[in-house]
Amino acid sequence: LAQPGVTLALPGVNNEDELAAALRTLEAGEAERDFSGLLAGFGRYIEGECTYCNHCLPCPVVIDIGQINRLLDMAEWGRTTSLRDAYAALPVKASACTECGACTKRCPFGVDVVSRIHQAVELFGRG
Repeated sequence: LAQPGVTLALPGVNNEDELAAALRTLEAGEAERDFSGLLAGFGRYIEGECTYCNHCLPCPVVIDIGQINRLLDMAEWGRTTSLRDAYAALPVKASACTECGACTKRCPFGVDVVSRIHQAVELFGRG
């Protein structure tokens, strides 16, 4: 919760011991809450990868960029009817992209969003 943009951390617990451990994090000191070292090293693993955070929004033509990227990534495991149905249900398709590039400039992970949008059009079609 100490990280910018994080408003909720919802731990999954299976028993009282796990709940107690999760609640102890509320009493953590400043040093225990400092994740800067971990985050600094983590960046190299996600650079260029969409995390569906939607920092790329707003899109001028209201494309749901995070959802399109999620569907595109899921398609790597096999294009199923459910993915095509999910894409078809989107109110604005990837083909509406005007290539303004605002999304790419906003992405904190260096994703070439416009290129990903093109991939989605290739995979899912124009409409």
